[in-house]
Amino acid sequence: MEENYEFLQAMENISRLSFEIQVIYSKLTLLEVSKDITEDYDKQKKDLLDQLATLIDEETEYYEFFKEDFYLTEEALEFLRKGFKENVPEKYRLVQNRIIKKLESILLKGAIENEDEEYLEMFLEEEFFATLFLDKGYDMDTLIPLIDKLHLPIKESLNRHFVSTLNEDIKNPSNFDIRRILINTKLDFIYEESSQIEQECLSQGFDSLKINLSTETKLPDVDSRLKKDFFNKHLKDKLLDMLIVAGSCTEFEMALPEIIWFKTYLLYLDDTEIKDIEERLTDYTFQDQDIKEFLLKAIKDINLSKSVHNNSSKKTLN
Repeated sequence: MEENYEFLQAMENISRLSFEIQVIYSKLTLLEVSKDITEDYDKQKKDLLDQLATLIDEETEYYEFFKEDFYLTEEALEFLRKGFKENVPEKYRLVQNRIIKKLESILLKGAIENEDEEYLEMFLEEEFFATLFLDKGYDMDTLIPLIDKLHLPIKESLNRHFVSTLNEDIKNPSNFDIRRILINTKLDFIYEESSQIEQECLSQGFDSLKINLSTETKLPDVDSRLKKDFFNKHLKDKLLDMLIVAGSCTEFEMALPEIIWFKTYLLYLDDTEIKDIEERLTDYTFQDQDIKEFLLKAIKDINLSKSVHNNSSKKTLN
């Protein structure tokens, strides 16, 4: 009974704080959109960031309850997924996703620490790792450690470079509406994803991130052949899925998030795979030709992009 009460109390506090944090993000979004016409921008932003840091610290304390019990976290996720509602206002969807993603992260890290093979094998299957790798001669004993050594570091790297790509494009907007969409996309993503990307952005004032793609992808403890398969098969497949989504968009603004993800994933592919992407993109039919041209330009500029994302050049895109 006491455990049920503590569980409900933790969930109630997490839900409350998730909404309060979302309110701060909404205020940050409005502030960033009106940055150029806000006289006390720096003061307002500092106040919001201070409030956000305090709320996140409090939120983190309540998630400690779930870190102490792997199976209780499983129950909590099952409970939340059953109550998950699709047709809700955007802010409610973001709150739902934030809570679920944070619990999923706790559960995965708990499974790694406890060496829970059943959960880790299920995770691999859901991520299509088995489809990608088992036919290449890798067994589960080889793949399971890669969740911690390859999947998680690259997921964090992708998040970091997605936000960095957004930052770069926000500095060079083609018009006000696009800048507004990019700012919304950036802050909604950071809020929803939370975890490490949120902490890094908060420490840097949400303006820039420390990035070095070559260092982040070095991963010396991972077999080089397997790592190459991961980038040029798994990440490439996801990139190709983005082409389908972007190709179906009838307006450029609708495709902006997919365009940013496309530019981000492209950073991780080698020259041969990028060439293949270019050929497929050239042959693919788009509803909006401007979207296609923008993606082709991203491929054309890939060497400059990689330079920027390695912090090895003071040049900027565009």
